Amino acid sequence: MRRKPKVLFISKCLAPPFQDGGKLLPLHLARHLETRRVTLLTRPGVRFAEKHLIPEAVFPAPHAWLPAGFGHLSVFLRMLRFDEIPIYHFFFAPNAASSYAARLALGLKGRQPTVQTISSAPLSTKHLGSLLFGDALVTMSEATASVIRSQTTKPVHVIAPSVDLPKPLDDSERQALRSRLSLSNDDVALLFAGDFDPGHVAGFFKKALPKLANTPHWVLFIAVRDKTPRARAEREMLEQQVNQLGLSGRVRFLGVVEDFSALLGAMDLNLFPADTLATKVDLPFVLLEGMARGVPILTSNLAPLCELGEPESLGPRHAVGDVADFLGKLAPLLEDASLRQSLGTRAREQAGDVFNHSRMAQAYEAIYQTVEMIP
Repeated sequence: MRRKPKVLFISKCLAPPFQDGGKLLPLHLARHLETRRVTLLTRPGVRFAEKHLIPEAVFPAPHAWLPAGFGHLSVFLRMLRFDEIPIYHFFFAPNAASSYAARLALGLKGRQPTVQTISSAPLSTKHLGSLLFGDALVTMSEATASVIRSQTTKPVHVIAPSVDLPKPLDDSERQALRSRLSLSNDDVALLFAGDFDPGHVAGFFKKALPKLANTPHWVLFIAVRDKTPRARAEREMLEQQVNQLGLSGRVRFLGVVEDFSALLGAMDLNLFPADTLATKVDLPFVLLEGMARGVPILTSNLAPLCELGEPESLGPRHAVGDVADFLGKLAPLLEDASLRQSLGTRAREQAGDVFNHSRMAQAYEAIYQTVEMIP
């Protein structure tokens, strides 16, 4: 029997924890490709349950001391190695260092069919055309595709990411998850899971919280990590204000969440008042996973976020940076449980219909077949 052809994924180190879009996008695709064996760049000791996934330890072991940038050098050296893998699939936002390294390695090897998935909008269009080296270019959103198309004559494909669709929780399971968080039946559990840097989300909440202080029955969970000094300073500033307002019992800072699916199972509304998606994928997985859990969303109207679905299906959108608009859209969602439930049901349907694994895998397989035909 003819063996399935291979594809090499060049991405972030595909090793636990799988908590960000830069890992989840290639991992979901790899797991659901039915016609390919996939080589994944990871670190020593990582294994995958699926037989068609082939781990290759390129990145250093965790806690190993190595010079800064060693992981990038290891990937570059791996690209230089001659192999019989017919397609290389790259997953990263265009940047000068990575694109130059990829061009150099591919040039030294000779002809190598490539797919380049651009999962987030480039920070600048300056010299962008020179960073687009793939035979096929793919984005997650039409918003980013329009930027890329303005800088190249190559066709740009838009393929939505995919998300697991977990079994719906029954009432007892949901109640158990809420009990762990000390939530009463009357509490409306709100979640923000994202970043305080880049962007101004912490300042946005600083303006919104005083106006929410007298509104009953909401509890806000903030799941952010201190990935930069500014992010830490923004969190500390917001924590100080929360204490001054006497809201420390209603605004809870979680840091890094180990079991994010369980946290989502206890939530009533997913908030995402972003003013930038820099360094994040166009369609954040925290929102996709929430939709799959049946949690409605309230996001800003930042361009890529509008492609998650229509407001009447998922939840309303507010103008970027507009606290008054945000509060106006939030008020009926806090008051009306049936509205939240209806939106949550439609959000789950949207996740299953649009952001499903089969649809994404089939779309990429069609691109692989096209790239293989290029002389």
